[in-house]
Amino acid sequence: MVRKLAQALLVCIVIGALAFFFYGMRLFPDSPIVECATGYCGKQGQSHTLEDYQAYRWWSAMLFWTHPLGMIALAILAGQAIGGQNAPDGHGPGDRTR
Repeated sequence: MVRKLAQALLVCIVIGALAFFFYGMRLFPDSPIVECATGYCGKQGQSHTLEDYQAYRWWSAMLFWTHPLGMIALAILAGQAIGGQNAPDGHGPGDRTR
């Protein structure tokens, strides 16, 4: 039961992280958006609004925090999902003494 739950959470975290990453890449193809002489510009010189800039800053800040935390969660859950050291019986995946 715990292993199936860990596998389901693992899949959800991976899908969520990838969706969030590609959402930002689709929304901000010319990132980073920075302040320039005409307001806000992307790396290819396209002008952006203040709302675009604020949305980009929010996305990049959330990406900075959520992806490392997601990687930590993935490491913990992967150990449970494949029966690693955190397995309820205490045996690792390569232990043949069962």
